[in-house]
Amino acid sequence: MKKMRNNRGFTLVELIIAVAILAIVITPLIANFIQSSKLNLKGRKYLNEMSLAQDIMEGLSGYTAEEIDYCIKDVKADTTGTKSLAGTILPQSTTYGNIEVVSGTGDVLTYKFSDVETVGTNYNKYLVELVLDPTGDDQKGFNDQNVANISEINQYYDATFEIPTEDIETAAKNFALSSTIGTNQNSYVGKMVRTTTVKIENLGTEAAPNYRVGVYRNYTLASGEAAILGNSNTDHVLCSKENISRMDSDKFPRSVYIYFKGIENASYNDVEKRENFVVENTTGEEITVYLIRTQNADAYGNLAQSEMDYNALFGCRVAVVSKDMSGASTQDVHIVSNLRYDLSAPSQRYNFRTHHEDGSELLTDELKKVMPATKDNGDPMTAGDSTYKSYRAEYYYNGSLLTEDIYKTNFSAGYKRKDKNTIYKATVNLYDPSTGKKVATFDGGVSN
Repeated sequence: MKKMRNNRGFTLVELIIAVAILAIVITPLIANFIQSSKLNLKGRKYLNEMSLAQDIMEGLSGYTAEEIDYCIKDVKADTTGTKSLAGTILPQSTTYGNIEVVSGTGDVLTYKFSDVETVGTNYNKYLVELVLDPTGDDQKGFNDQNVANISEINQYYDATFEIPTEDIETAAKNFALSSTIGTNQNSYVGKMVRTTTVKIENLGTEAAPNYRVGVYRNYTLASGEAAILGNSNTDHVLCSKENISRMDSDKFPRSVYIYFKGIENASYNDVEKRENFVVENTTGEEITVYLIRTQNADAYGNLAQSEMDYNALFGCRVAVVSKDMSGASTQDVHIVSNLRYDLSAPSQRYNFRTHHEDGSELLTDELKKVMPATKDNGDPMTAGDSTYKSYRAEYYYNGSLLTEDIYKTNFSAGYKRKDKNTIYKATVNLYDPSTGKKVATFDGGVSN
């Protein structure tokens, strides 16, 4: 008879003991796995946060501080929803919510963007803070420099125009054609009076602006010379450029730069006032207009003596009309004049190469003889001096001769100096909106 096998299996007690042993062994492994998953998720999240901060900084590096400020405020003001920071200040792969421009201290610029996230990551939406600070230790070697008060030209933000040299030739030719006694073109050289009008207008409304900056040149003959040359005093040549701004018509340009070759026989003591500028700003918006005379230097990089004399004597009359859209007088126009641009100097993008014309190097013997002996306050006139009633230009503001207070506020002889910041420390901070804690930060720098 065969012996029967024992097939009774595990008892309940044995099973409980086995499960308990298994639980004791597996629990730490499961805990380690969970902890590892949490750490892995946290690491990926931190990497995403740092990558987002770095991507934002890399996007900023292609812009100046001024462009960043303009772009953010431009998108914030957009009511159509067609403009976006993604692909410009922010990476193309990000979405965001509200834009907040925070009032900074001094020259520090601060902005905040809510609900920022990288598309497709399914991580948190972050509050991003952008700080542009020119006061940091790293910037002290570059900033607060005492420099000439001339901004850097930007082809989009500034309206620029050069009055063609051919204008003078065209005007002389047209006068010659209208002469009743057959005078030739050369007879009109040095006999013409030019008035250049710069109009800054809003053709729309304050709520829906339509800005336009035009330049209009009007040539007439000096009094007493029209009859001699066989022309009527009313004859003139009108040249115009309706709009010199490249900005969208709903955007107001930062500055206006007018380059011009001085008209012949225009001097600071010229009774005919052969060179006249009229600046009309009827928008109620603040703007600076730069008047820059162009001329060539000689082969050695210095002004030829004949041009030195011409440069020393050259003068003009500047009349400003500054009003708001209702027609009320304002003080929104600032003029920077007595500037020279050397056409023979190597030209580079944004290289202004502008010189102040009241410097001592331009005080020729001829100018020293005719320059006023004293300033308006009675002090002796010295090399490089410029008073609010300049001997180089005659200024009018809203129909009246300039007062000292308005000159100090609204006019510069071109070399008025100021402390300027050129390097900004840029910091991108990421915050978790649910906790308010900073989760990432990335530093860089932008220029202005």
